[in-house]
Amino acid sequence: FRRVLFRSWAASHTGVAGSLLAAPVAPNGAALSKLTEGAGAANTHVLMQGAAVPAGLPLTFSFYAQAAERGTVLAQVNDGGWSEGFRAAFDLSQGTVSWAANGFGGLSGAQAGMEALGGGLYRCWVSGQFTGAATSATASVFLMQGGTWQYAGDGSSGVWLGNTQLETGTGP
Repeated sequence: FRRVLFRSWAASHTGVAGSLLAAPVAPNGAALSKLTEGAGAANTHVLMQGAAVPAGLPLTFSFYAQAAERGTVLAQVNDGGWSEGFRAAFDLSQGTVSWAANGFGGLSGAQAGMEALGGGLYRCWVSGQFTGAATSATASVFLMQGGTWQYAGDGSSGVWLGNTQLETGTGP
């Protein structure tokens, strides 16, 4: 296991539009996709992808992101049973980690960071290590509004997202 590049996601109250003419471009030349929130009552607006991982090794989830109508995302990695994980929120408008990385379910020592790539594009990452012998993980990106990941969406607002990957190690 070295790296998993996510190409297909499970979506909940979100949509993804790819290869748009106005899409920002990542440093590797790939166009980002727009993660768009669903409309309606308060809910989470999230993309998630599961992967097999080696037990006992630190993991890093990273991606390129740029603000559109929404400016904050939450990145989270949890074990296959959703009993522990690590997460951080990224303010794409200010270029800051707006929630310090934190663990849940007994996990500690999570880390997070952002790298400015120019033109409002950032590489965001969060790292941690499960305390148990987990051999599967789910990486998620939640849209946020007003400091929460559960809100009523308008059906069109979102962020630009691309080059999502999960890899072993303590940083990208």
